[in-house]
Amino acid sequence: MSNSTLYSCTNCGLRVGERKSSAIDPPSSAALDALSKNNDPPPPLEYHLLKQRYLETQSRVTSLDGQVLRLQNSLRAVLAEKKRLMGRLQVWKGPLHPIRRLPDDILAYMFQTCVDRDLEAIRSFDPSDDARYPGTLDTSRAPWCLGQVCKRWRSLTLSLPKLWTNFDIGWKYTDVYEYQPQLEPLLALQLQRCRDLPLTVSYCGEEVDDSEPYRSNQRFLMVLCSRSFQWEDVTVRGDSLGLNHLLPYKGLFPSLRQLHLYLEEDDWDDSVKEAFIFEDSPNLTRLTITGAHGAFTSSSTQLPWTQITHYTSKEFDDPQYELKNDVHFRLLPNMPNLEVCVLDCVDVDDQIDELVEAPWAPLKLSLLRTLVLTCGEPTDSEPSSIGQLLDWLVLPNLRCLRLLGGFRAPTSLIGLLERSSCTLRELEIIDTRLDRSELLQLVGSNLLREISTFTIGKFRNHSSTSISDVLLKRFKHVFSGKQKSIVLPKLQHLVLHGTKRWSDEVLLDVVASRRDLGMIGTLAGSITRLESLTVRNAVLKGKSSIVSQAAGERLRVMQQGGFIFENQC
Repeated sequence: MSNSTLYSCTNCGLRVGERKSSAIDPPSSAALDALSKNNDPPPPLEYHLLKQRYLETQSRVTSLDGQVLRLQNSLRAVLAEKKRLMGRLQVWKGPLHPIRRLPDDILAYMFQTCVDRDLEAIRSFDPSDDARYPGTLDTSRAPWCLGQVCKRWRSLTLSLPKLWTNFDIGWKYTDVYEYQPQLEPLLALQLQRCRDLPLTVSYCGEEVDDSEPYRSNQRFLMVLCSRSFQWEDVTVRGDSLGLNHLLPYKGLFPSLRQLHLYLEEDDWDDSVKEAFIFEDSPNLTRLTITGAHGAFTSSSTQLPWTQITHYTSKEFDDPQYELKNDVHFRLLPNMPNLEVCVLDCVDVDDQIDELVEAPWAPLKLSLLRTLVLTCGEPTDSEPSSIGQLLDWLVLPNLRCLRLLGGFRAPTSLIGLLERSSCTLRELEIIDTRLDRSELLQLVGSNLLREISTFTIGKFRNHSSTSISDVLLKRFKHVFSGKQKSIVLPKLQHLVLHGTKRWSDEVLLDVVASRRDLGMIGTLAGSITRLESLTVRNAVLKGKSSIVSQAAGERLRVMQQGGFIFENQC
């Protein structure tokens, strides 16, 4: 290494790696090297010269030790300076981070996203799960934690009352948690921060032994109900004894628009006064009842039924309150202004249960535009619960019909459409019990000619209605000479749901026939071009639903022409 490439120590000036000794070792060094390889004594005449060479080398080692020490001290100083500068760089990242330059409106959007995600996480836990406690009063969650970052973030969170409008007191006390008095001031503070905005409230009431007064949410409810006039979206869960906590506030919910009732006991009846808590709610239009419906099936005075435009009737995740059709037969006539209706229903087991008879007179709901029916545990007994409901209803304004499980009554669907003289635009049939011939006959009906969005399929691999080539070919437009086949002529959006049973070539042939109308469109004049195709759960996640190279190329050409294809897993 030349001296020009050496580096000098900043403290002592030593050129690191420089050799102070001669580049050529003297003969005495070679003599000592040779003697070290045998047991011969040094020549007497050369002894003093060899001894002198040894002492010179020893002195050189001592000198190098000093250099090493100086270099180590210098290295420590350099490393300390490096550490100091790296620490400053780490600290300086904060002031220069892009988030410091984000405008308040972008930060506000991010804050709202954090609040929504934390609220979703809280509500995903069962009320008896310890993770649910203490709901939105957990200061490690948004929005509380956002105001703990810096002065600017705190100021912004306090200036956004919408961040503070969600209140979840939806937990049940366990052996781990009991009422904590220090949470009351937090609740009052949150009510102050939300100002006069509409509130979303989730409350769980449960029966409490008099000997355990601190295992109840009543005190929190008392604080919350000081703003009952702001309650807009409310979820109440509990049994009849737990819900009596709300009785003192009956009639104090003028802003209530959406109500979710999760009723956990099946011994409700007309004498249960808790069922009348929300009867004086002038703005209530959306209602969900989950679980026990007994408190509402014999009288029409507990809720402002005629105001309801959106109604959902569901079972709990673990079915225990069988929603047989007698419940729907009693409640639906109370809601003449329904626009959207979502019903869970159960097929009656004719070997065990008493048959449910439909009312003699049909029910006409003139404003209903969306109907969703789900049969969770379908059987082969008669009558079909979904079919029985379809036979009972008259829906002249029906536009969207979704049959999400257990549908096995095509004649009932056809009868509904004929009887209602409605123009159905969207139809979804999932988890159906129709065989292929029944399904093919159904989609070919003239009563479905105005359908623009059609979803068909099933999760279960063994289903006879999994999408196959035979079923797909029924959707292909054919207009050749005397041969003519036009199914669902107004179809614009097709959704195939369930395990792939079709071949790529047949699928693309069907799509092409509905995209390139040509002569068909000219002559028929009433055929609409297919705009999109969606396949759901057809293949495993990460796999392509179109594997044929030729079919894939055809699809790419169509997409360049504006066609939309989506693979959802």
